[in-house]
Amino acid sequence: MMKKPFGTREPANSDDHASGEKTFSTANGAPQASSPQPYSSSAADDGMRYNHFSGSSTNSNFAETVIDTLTGYPKVVTPSAKSVTVISSDAEITGDLKTQGDLNMMGTINGNVEIKGNINTSGTISGNVVAGSAYISGGKIEGDFFNSEGNVRIEESAELLCNLATGNLETSGRITGDIEAEGSVVINETAVVSGNITSKYLTVKEGAKISGTVKIGDF
Repeated sequence: MMKKPFGTREPANSDDHASGEKTFSTANGAPQASSPQPYSSSAADDGMRYNHFSGSSTNSNFAETVIDTLTGYPKVVTPSAKSVTVISSDAEITGDLKTQGDLNMMGTINGNVEIKGNINTSGTISGNVVAGSAYISGGKIEGDFFNSEGNVRIEESAELLCNLATGNLETSGRITGDIEAEGSVVINETAVVSGNITSKYLTVKEGAKISGTVKIGDF
């Protein structure tokens, strides 16, 4: 079940991130029963499969579980094709963006982003984000980030000035904001996290930097 969408929240601002006082709504859904699987080292765009959203396809009776080649996690998908929106590195959009498919974003968006598929971004987003799953290879996101029970992977060159509500998270980059994960959080060696962490499982690699409170387990 999707956490409270950004449309019902007030926009994030720098004071929220600095004080760490902004909090997430509690998820109504139970955590996934199975233990999270490790991320895949593959970042190939071809053959990616992502979360299935109830009601988003008329072929939901034919859903199947496959391994997401981007994150290494199992995903429930339908055989129906999905659209892919591509924003090139020299493009700049002012205004909100909403799509039922995937988004490959290398440019700049000044507005909220809401997609049902995966966001693969190395660009700049100044606004809140709702996505099924995410691979953030670089760039910057400033605004709250929600993806319900999906997965987020953040590479070393990426910076997020936002609160995150997610299923599972692996980060090698910089996060300024609170993290709420229904499953696991993996903080890699190069990661810097300034904010509170709430998750069922937490792995912190040697060299990682964390500033904030940590709550682990079922709450």
